[in-house]
Amino acid sequence: MTSPDTVAIYGSEGIGMTHRNSKLVRGVVAAAGFALASGSVLAQTETDPARAVAPAPLKDQTAPAVNVAAQQAPGFFLFQDNSIGYRFGTEFKEPAISNAKNPSGIPITKNTISFTHVDAFKYGSNFINLDYLKSDHNDPQEKSGSGAEELYFVYRGQLAPDAIFGTKLFPAGPLRDITFEAGFDHNTKNTSFGSYKWLVVAGPNFHFDVPGFLNIGVHYAQEWNHNGIVGKYIQFQPTLEIEAVYQFPLPFTGLPLRIEGFTNLVTPKGRDLFGVKTATEILSQTRLTLDLGDVVLNKKQFLDLSIGFQYWWNKFGSDHTKTKGSIENAPFIATTVHF
Repeated sequence: MTSPDTVAIYGSEGIGMTHRNSKLVRGVVAAAGFALASGSVLAQTETDPARAVAPAPLKDQTAPAVNVAAQQAPGFFLFQDNSIGYRFGTEFKEPAISNAKNPSGIPITKNTISFTHVDAFKYGSNFINLDYLKSDHNDPQEKSGSGAEELYFVYRGQLAPDAIFGTKLFPAGPLRDITFEAGFDHNTKNTSFGSYKWLVVAGPNFHFDVPGFLNIGVHYAQEWNHNGIVGKYIQFQPTLEIEAVYQFPLPFTGLPLRIEGFTNLVTPKGRDLFGVKTATEILSQTRLTLDLGDVVLNKKQFLDLSIGFQYWWNKFGSDHTKTKGSIENAPFIATTVHF
């Protein structure tokens, strides 16, 4: 798993477990995998909404998605895993960056380096991701011809009511679990726009009982940001954010392959500092990931290689009918090392 990035986290059966069931432990680690991989892409760019969602424990899923060596730490943590990822693409876009030759937006090359941490404890889990994004000259720094630099930080935490209160409401019907999720995003980028974003989210996360995992978070979201062009800060209106993250193994291929990705939807959040109404935003990323460490080094869940595609409609809430460069269709390659 490598990634652009996401992570939710483990239902009560994974969170409140002991090491009595090593298969369940492996399932929780596997569920954490995509989050580890996906933290980076999720978290990219200036007003990118909070994207870290965490997968529920895969109770009967032994297909690995994360470093098998993820430390099952004694004491407080049931396990923790860390990873470093790299992502590269040449077709990214930014709102309002276009010209006559590229009326739909100038293609921007971006290199992303990410650090991701995920852990689970008796009552919940934590996900942390930090991205460093470097653009080419088509997305320039303020008062400079060199490419912009951005830091984007994401935190998500989940608590499982079944684990906290000792109940056994889940699994039930199509659900493995329902957890409560909360967290924040923070970024800074050295363009003339000068994004300085804070985003807080909170709400339930639904963990569906499918092969692999499918988690959907329904969140209250509140964003604050900065517009350096007009020299002001803004508090947007509260809005609805829906985050879906998924991972499905592909055993029929005979290879350690999986399909994984995420889709985020953010409803309009009022007017921006240019006085323009924001639009519904959709960000979707899907990747095909190979456990390269297993194939080449005979070392499972250590090294992943991915090819993927990212689609972003009304990027950052910018209405694509009014602002060129607000639709992104970007293929990419990515790799992740777990330790």
